[in-house]
Amino acid sequence: MKQVVAAPAVAPSATGLLQTVRPITGDDAHWQSGFSFAPNGCLPATIGNPQCDTDLTVSAEDLPAVVDFTPYLVIVSGHCTSLLSSSGSELGARVRAAVELEQGSQIENELWRGDVAQAESFPNLYLAGGSSVFENLTPSADDAIPGMYALSALQAGLARCNGGARGMIHAARQTVTMWQSMQLLRREGNAILDLYDNFVIAGAGYDGSDPDGDVDDTGGTQWAYATGIVDVRLSDVFSVPGLDQMAAALDRGRNDFMWTAQRFAAAVWDGCCHVGARVNVCETCCDPDALGS
Repeated sequence: MKQVVAAPAVAPSATGLLQTVRPITGDDAHWQSGFSFAPNGCLPATIGNPQCDTDLTVSAEDLPAVVDFTPYLVIVSGHCTSLLSSSGSELGARVRAAVELEQGSQIENELWRGDVAQAESFPNLYLAGGSSVFENLTPSADDAIPGMYALSALQAGLARCNGGARGMIHAARQTVTMWQSMQLLRREGNAILDLYDNFVIAGAGYDGSDPDGDVDDTGGTQWAYATGIVDVRLSDVFSVPGLDQMAAALDRGRNDFMWTAQRFAAAVWDGCCHVGARVNVCETCCDPDALGS
């Protein structure tokens, strides 16, 4: 008879979105049905002359629009035979553990592509979508910016909005590896940082797709985006049915147990900054003609 042993260890990514930020966890805020907030940034400042003899008239900007967000569920389901008396409770624990392992890439993918937001008409911001402030830094549709200069363009885009506040640069791992090979990034613990201390998120769920959701199948180009700081919210993990309800988890027709583990999640930034660029991951040198200069 074969001996059952512990499975090889599986650890979440050390440098993803959830490892860079500190998720707001728990159910005490009751935000799962949806939430909104008024951004702290977005309003530009001006310089005035205190010695001016005439009244200085400054046109008032509209206050930033309230950001609305509808959370979604990260879901893992599994079933196994009921022939072993311990299989039901063991399955429930394994499914809950799988949520912890899989949630990072799933949340990153939704933040990038917004597939659930689009399918369900949620108001959520997502990276590969043209928000009201989105700025495409790519010179033309047929061009891609060489690696080093794509990073600098994203950095400049962040510097132009929100008073140059610290932000996040989101890119697929192939792009981030290229930047790191050029010694443009550094690690501090679980965080990847650029020269200006912007967080660089190399999400396992980021696919490099463009604002239309398309991926360059040749692998020669990938899109990268820059935003303000992203907040992540996670509810407690809950099981359906509960782990103490083995009878409810038993499917007598199939003669097996089935459990689903879920948690509500949200990943959102304030919407004040949103820039993107198509990156040439095969070229690192600058061609001035390609940049329109």
